[in-house]
Amino acid sequence: MKNNGGGNVKYLFGPVASRRLGLSLGVDLLGKKHCNLNCVYCELGKTEGVSLSNERGLFVKTHDVTAELEEFFKNGGKADVVTFSGAGEPTLALNLKEVIEDAKKISPCKVAVLTNGVLLHMPEVRDALSGADIVVPSFDAATKSTFLKVNRPAAGVDFDLMLQGLKDFCAGYKGSIFLEILLVEGINDSLSELFEMRRFINSLENIEKIQLNTVARAGAEEYARPVDAEAAKRACLILGPKAEAVSGYSGARIEAQEEELKSIIYESARLRPVSAEEVSTMLNINRNEAQELLWELEYDGLVDKTVREGKEFFLGKHA
Repeated sequence: MKNNGGGNVKYLFGPVASRRLGLSLGVDLLGKKHCNLNCVYCELGKTEGVSLSNERGLFVKTHDVTAELEEFFKNGGKADVVTFSGAGEPTLALNLKEVIEDAKKISPCKVAVLTNGVLLHMPEVRDALSGADIVVPSFDAATKSTFLKVNRPAAGVDFDLMLQGLKDFCAGYKGSIFLEILLVEGINDSLSELFEMRRFINSLENIEKIQLNTVARAGAEEYARPVDAEAAKRACLILGPKAEAVSGYSGARIEAQEEELKSIIYESARLRPVSAEEVSTMLNINRNEAQELLWELEYDGLVDKTVREGKEFFLGKHA
């Protein structure tokens, strides 16, 4: 498929409308799903078998990724931020530092990394992230029992070591840190868990924002349900003045030509399930047109449809 920079891409996604960062050009250093957590809410589905591992590796060639970045910006591609996320945990990629450095040279945009934080205890991982402008580490549980329920780690993941790694990273990192918490109804939204979260967060240095999310799309488990607005408000009050509920995309809408729409929708759906309402907002088109484009992508075999609580979501297939 083509992105709106005009080129055929394999490792870039979008730009897509990010609820956290604005218009985000995604970078995937994994090729296919690799993660050290099997979160119940994961929008890419369950992480099982060899995909669930805490071992770092080289999954894609640095040159191939940087070549796509160069092509995107050479052809006039626009984005607010280059975001390392993709099909799993980006810190598992041994060439993360190298590609971040290349992206800073190639792109006028800020560089962000979304991480689950599991490997932040490793000095080489903290060093790799030092070149990013923004790091968004996840923090879904302050107690081991809740961590095992919501994040379901791979063998070898040490909860206490992970928490210490997050502390060490926050103490030394010079960029912006947006701590992300995703609440799942009945799992990590209790008052006791929230107060434990607050206690730990108060020990962290240099946190700029605490971004509170909940389940918004079809996830790995059907029982992973969103918290309601009152629960989100309560959580923000408990977690303190830096906490904010992230709801909807607040940046500028993408302006796209008709022939580009399906490509952009497909690239967005490869990152996470999308609905017709989201596509309508992202591309500034009416809902019926968005729905028809999604159905066309499904007919073409490029996306799979799932229905959750009566609402259709579409997830892009990886080549």
